[in-house]
Amino acid sequence: ERIQGAATDMAAAVPPLQAAELPERLADHQAHFEMVVTDLGEAVGALIATLSDPARADVEAAIEAVHAAYEEVEGIFDASSHG
Repeated sequence: ERIQGAATDMAAAVPPLQAAELPERLADHQAHFEMVVTDLGEAVGALIATLSDPARADVEAAIEAVHAAYEEVEGIFDASSHG
């Protein structure tokens, strides 16, 4: 139930991210950002679909996919702040 709520919240956060334009200092990363945000949206959608008929292994794999996609998005900001 908590996973469903978190997934729903994440799904609501993806469209604003898709519309976001990175600040000038990160402008070189815009295309990569858009790609990984799309991947994140797809992973969240897959997680929500998996939760409608959950098999534990599938749910865990979907959660891992969302986590990996989130880390990709986060990595854009981490790399730019250290470079």
